[in-house]
Amino acid sequence: MKPILSSQDLEKCLNQGDIVLYPTDTVWGLGCLVSNKEQVSKVYAIKERARDKGIILLCSRYEQLCIELGETTQQAIEIFRIEKPTTFVMANTNPVLRPTEAQDGTIAFRIVEDSSYLVSILDKLGTPLLSTSANLKGKQPAQRRNELDLNLIKQVDGIVEFTDTKRQTKPSRIMRYDASKASWSILRD
Repeated sequence: MKPILSSQDLEKCLNQGDIVLYPTDTVWGLGCLVSNKEQVSKVYAIKERARDKGIILLCSRYEQLCIELGETTQQAIEIFRIEKPTTFVMANTNPVLRPTEAQDGTIAFRIVEDSSYLVSILDKLGTPLLSTSANLKGKQPAQRRNELDLNLIKQVDGIVEFTDTKRQTKPSRIMRYDASKASWSILRD
């Protein structure tokens, strides 16, 4: 496990296929590039997560997902994410994202806050980051670096050392979009 000491180091680690621990705009995350199927499988294994359950994707803008979103849906996403960090669940229309789909064919994604250090990294990478909370099964998500489980740290390639979350936060709100009804429902607030 190597320390990641700058945003350039984080970008480099992700590009070479590393699985990393890093602070997000909510809690600490565990992730890799969505394009690396082998590492995506390893993240599922670390989390002991069934493959039929989706994992959140982080992006700096929804265009990185290359999914079909109507203008009204795009506007709703912008309004909801301004209110508070929100993860959106909706039908996947991009075959590249299939390894992260839930059994029902949906994906979950969150557009990181504009002030997050992750925005510039995600813009440079040009692809979503597979991101799940940094905790082992049955444990609470880490909100600070010092809350990360040592057994989790041993299973990753790198850990961000150059920044931490600035405040205590909680996991994001989760909202699901049902295209057949053109309606939103809150799964977690």
